[in-house]
Amino acid sequence: WLRGSLRDWAEDLLLPSTLKDTFDPVPIRQLWKEHLKGRADHTESLWAILMFESWRRQFQGTMERPIAEKRKFKIFP
Repeated sequence: WLRGSLRDWAEDLLLPSTLKDTFDPVPIRQLWKEHLKGRADHTESLWAILMFESWRRQFQGTMERPIAEKRKFKIFP
């Protein structure tokens, strides 16, 4: 599925310009290339990186706000 229907989504998250903020993109891109060529099945490793990058993109810019504000609930009545 990473070689098929999710390939474009994964490729976007695994761009070197995206990864360089958090990871060394060189070994990750190597895993991705091997996976795409069918040389190895790196699904588990790639999935962990993809989930982290997806989470980071979703919540980037919201980390400075207090948790209560992010969740839109009050801690104290």
